[in-house]
Amino acid sequence: ATLQQHAHSTALHIQRYWKGKGPTFIAFTGDATQIGAPHEYSKAIGWMAYFVKQLNLGDLPSKYLLYVPGNHDVNLSLVASSRISYTSKVFVLGDELVDKDLLHYGYSPFRQFLSEISERPLIDKSIFNDSMAWVEARFRHLGVIFYGINTSTPVSPSGEPGRIVSADALTEISTLLQEGIAAMSNSPLIIG
Repeated sequence: ATLQQHAHSTALHIQRYWKGKGPTFIAFTGDATQIGAPHEYSKAIGWMAYFVKQLNLGDLPSKYLLYVPGNHDVNLSLVASSRISYTSKVFVLGDELVDKDLLHYGYSPFRQFLSEISERPLIDKSIFNDSMAWVEARFRHLGVIFYGINTSTPVSPSGEPGRIVSADALTEISTLLQEGIAAMSNSPLIIG
C-alpha cells in the first residue's frame, strides 16, 4: 500500500472507532524515520499532512499535533561525522569521538521536520539535553500532560542507544508532573 493509502486507512479506522468524530489532538511517539535522513522526513511529512487533513485537523504545521523524537529520529550520518578524522588527505571513520560538538547536528533534520509539522514544536530543554526524562505540559489547556523517557538522547557517536534509565530520571519526571498538575485547576489526563 502507498503511504497515502495507509494514512487514509488509519484515519478511517479512527473515525469509525469514534463513530464519525475524529480526535481533537494527535500525539506521535517517535520513529517517523529509520535513520533520520531528510528524504525519510519528506515522506513522513507527506503522510502526516494527508493523515491530519483526513481527520479534519487542518494543514501542517498543526497546533493539534505533538511529536516526541524516538531513537530512529536521530540522523546517523550526521552523528557519525563526530568520529571522522582527517589525516594524510584521507578521511577516516574511527571508533573514537573526534568532535563532540558535531553530535548536536544529528538532530538537525529532526528539528526541521518538527517545525514543518507542528506549531508547537518541543522547546522543553529536557528533550535535547542529557536527561532522559521529559514532561510536556504546554497542552494543559486541553487537560493533558504528557511525559516519557527520551530514547533519542543523549546521542552517542556510534548512534547506538546503550542508555540506562536511572532513578534520577524517574524522580525528575515525578517532580515535573507535580509542577504541571499544581498549575491546573482540574485534574489532567496524564499520558506517558
